[in-house]
Amino acid sequence: MKWTIFFGWMLFSVNIHASSLVIERVNNDETSLSFTELTSLPSASITTDLPWTPDVNTYTGVPLIELLRSEGIEDAKAVILYGLNDYAAVVQMSDVKKYNPIIAYYKNSKPMKVRDKGPYWLIFPLDQYEELNTAYYYTQMVWQLEKVATISND
Repeated sequence: MKWTIFFGWMLFSVNIHASSLVIERVNNDETSLSFTELTSLPSASITTDLPWTPDVNTYTGVPLIELLRSEGIEDAKAVILYGLNDYAAVVQMSDVKKYNPIIAYYKNSKPMKVRDKGPYWLIFPLDQYEELNTAYYYTQMVWQLEKVATISND
């Protein structure tokens, strides 16, 4: 019985550590935000059909612009998003301001698991803006997101 509790606790603790999101500023200063900290920020929902999912789903998360503001980042030119699989994509702040993508942490009101493209996924509102339905924007929708790094305006 003790071993069952121990291994259950170990599995739970791995999930806690796996769900942090790192924010890196231009000066390489980093902040790690927990799932609880992210869910305490202002949230928004996007209901959309994505090329990687069979149905329309509702994604809830923090708007990327709000996440950056909460970290005191107001003047970035772009951000680089890094996934757990070492995939990276650059997203221009002009697109962030125009389309208001979110860092989703819920899919249909449930936390996203790594095997389901979680724990975090950048979601653009594809159904709201026809011009977003292109390979260019698809490549920016990084799933299994683990880090957001800023690029300076300089």
